[in-house]
Parts: sequence; structure tokens; C-alpha cells
Amino acid sequence: MNIANEARGHCRVSARSRFRSAPTLEVLDRRQLLSVTFTGSAATDIPGTIGPGFAVVQNSTRVTIDPTLAPLIKVSGFDISAIRMFYSPGDDTLSIAIEQPLNQKTTPQYPVIAGDADNNLNGGTVSPAILAMQPLFQDFYNLGGSECMFVSLCLKDPNVPDVVAGITNQAGASKLYLVAKAVNYSSGAPGFGTALPNNTGQAFLNDVDPAHGALEFQVTHFSQLYNQVTGKTLTASTQIGVGGFGGSAADFSGEIFIAPHPINFGVNPVPDCPPLSPPVIIAPHQNRHVNIAHASYVRVNIFGTSGFDVTRIVPGSVSFGGASPVAHYHRRTNSDHFSDATYIFRSDALNLPPGIQNAAVTGLYNNSSTSVPVGFSSSNQIFVRDHSSYTKAQVQAQQARLAKTGDPIPQIPQFIQHRAKNAGVTIISDSNVSMAATAAPLASRSASTS
Repeated sequence: MNIANEARGHCRVSARSRFRSAPTLEVLDRRQLLSVTFTGSAATDIPGTIGPGFAVVQNSTRVTIDPTLAPLIKVSGFDISAIRMFYSPGDDTLSIAIEQPLNQKTTPQYPVIAGDADNNLNGGTVSPAILAMQPLFQDFYNLGGSECMFVSLCLKDPNVPDVVAGITNQAGASKLYLVAKAVNYSSGAPGFGTALPNNTGQAFLNDVDPAHGALEFQVTHFSQLYNQVTGKTLTASTQIGVGGFGGSAADFSGEIFIAPHPINFGVNPVPDCPPLSPPVIIAPHQNRHVNIAHASYVRVNIFGTSGFDVTRIVPGSVSFGGASPVAHYHRRTNSDHFSDATYIFRSDALNLPPGIQNAAVTGLYNNSSTSVPVGFSSSNQIFVRDHSSYTKAQVQAQQARLAKTGDPIPQIPQFIQHRAKNAGVTIISDSNVSMAATAAPLASRSASTS
């Protein structure tokens, strides 16, 4: 099931899935573009960036699996290794991605699929080997039945849940994604009380694709919810508690409970206004053609104007195609007298559908008239080519070349040195790599850019 960032009205559901986000009460808000784009890859969609709006709760405990089944299962589909969060002040939305440990079965390895009780790479079936050993073992599609996975938000007291968001295991309750008041809390996981439809945003769960198997969801109108619960205003210094829970009564495994951890987003809500929209061009040197089927570097130009100073863009906040840039630099790109910014992305990190589309570039901007960052969002029409544009034999040949030669493009330090020399600018690394003068020289082939 794949629910993307769309209107905050009735959501669409794929024919194969009955898991969908609950209907909410608003029509499309154009500021919604500032929220995270859910793809089912928790670490990609909400990276562990140290910057405004980001927060991560790490967890090292693991679900205890029945010893007779553990050698076959290896990792429980209810394990939680981290709760990743990004608060977008531009549209007052808290995006949450539940990250899980690696499944220890696929090559390359991906996290275990959310709710895949027997870790057979399908969240709604049980492998014959497991059933032969335990005929009563059950696994339900889309966290159905007794399966559950949710987070708790402690707004008044960092140790006491006020709100829960996710999929409940309560008997007779709806198995749709839900935000609700937390009830019946003593020391373990809270229950789902009165539903909060005005705070129930979009959700994503795909339980048949190991590469995109994370449970992700939104809590909308977050600062308003905080004010309603606490009677206080959400500020950059506000501290809340975040915990988590996952488990099932039908998989012969234990449950995981993450006690609330204190976190801080470090940003204030912004006034109710649309985001800034500076002019952008994506992949200008390739006629706005982006090939995500092979590794290359894609440049995105954000143009400065009299009302948009590109040097005020918040570091670490820019996003395109669900990815963060590896580097950026400032220089005059067009013929006006305003400085422009170029952000560089790896094409194989982008998550974009194939074909012609209007792709969005988003981020935060330090507006001189306010004390907190405001959002910006601009789009540019591009053509995207992926593996579906090639034959199976061509894809296999490419994979064979990669296995033999490794990464086909220069690594970030060498690429930045190459671009800085050619463009005559100072390039800033966004990927936390060392830019020491002793970095290896460029490969003999030219840097591959888009």
C-alpha cells in the first residue's frame, strides 16, 4: 500500500490493501509540499541530520523470538531500532518513520518489513518452514489482527504519554492509521482513546517490498495539538517525550516497548502562510533529464531574487526526490546580480517515479523578518528515467560492471575538488566527509554529472 503526500482529505487506497490513513477534515493545503515524502525507507526519508526540525530516538533492545523459531526468523518484524522524526514548521506537520533492524536475509540487506512476523519478506504470509514447526503461527497483512506498531507522544510530562499515533492492537478497534488520545497508561504501552481526526495525516506501509517496508506517518497541526493538550505554545526549546511499541499476540515472540525519551526539535511554528517559492532548474546541463538507473551527480539550481537570498537557506534542510544533497555552492548562475545556489545530489539516492513530472525542491529559509526559519518549495518539470527504461539484460550487465569496478563516479571529496577547480568557487560538503588536502586524486575519467 502506498499513500503519498496528497490532499488532507479522503485518501486513496491501492486495490490490494485495506490499510489507509483515516479521512481528515481539510482540503489540500499547498504548504503540504514541505512535509517528508514517504517511500518506506526510514533512514532515507528522514535522515539523521543534525539540524532544525530533526530528532531521532535510538533503541538497542530487541524482541525475544521463540528459541525454536529464531534460527529461521532471525529478526522480528516488530523490532524497532529507531524512531525518526522531522517537524516541518512550514505546514506544522510532524513526520515519523519507524526504522527497523536489517533483515539478515536479502542482498543487499534491507530493514525487516514492518509487521513481517516471520521475516519471510512478505508481511501477510507465513513461510511453510515456520508453519511446519508451529502451525498456529500467524502473520496479518498491513499490521492487521493482533499486530500493532505505534509511537507515544508525551507533551505535558516527558514521561507520560498524551497522544498515540500508529496502528493499535485493541480488540474491536479500527486497524487504520490513527492519531488518538493516550489512555490506560501506567508503566507499559498506552492504549488508543478518543480519535483525533484533525491530527491524523497521511501514512505509508508496503508489506511486500523489503526495500520500502517501513511504517511512516504524519501528525498534522502538531503545534495546535501541543497547545490543546498543554495550554502552552510550542517553541524552539520545548521538550517532549517520544516512545514506541510493537508486537503481536499470534507470532510466538515477545513485544518491544520503548520508554519515552526526551527530544527537542529546535524550531518554532511559523505563521500560517504559503512557503516561499524561488525559481529552480533541475539538471540544467542535461536538459532537465534525470537518470536514476545509474549513479551520477545531479545539479539543482536555486536562483536568488530580490526577496530570496540563497545564503539564508538553512544548512541540511534542502531536499529533492526524498534525498539530501551531498554538497552545494554559491555563485551567479544567470545574468542578474543576485547570487544563486547549486545543490548536488546523487541520482541513485533519488526516489522519483519514471516519466515527465513536476518535481519539488524544498527546504527552510532564515527570513530576516522572523526569528524562526520559514519553508520554501519550488518545482520544475523534468523527465525521469529508471531501470524500467532498460532491458533485463542491460540491467544485469550494469550490475556486473558495478560488481567489478565499484562505484562508477568519483567519491564526494574528489568530486568537490574537481568542481571547485573548474567552477572557481568554494564548495561546501553536505555529507560530513573529510575535505583534507590529502584526499585521493581524481580518477582518470571525468566526473559524471547531470
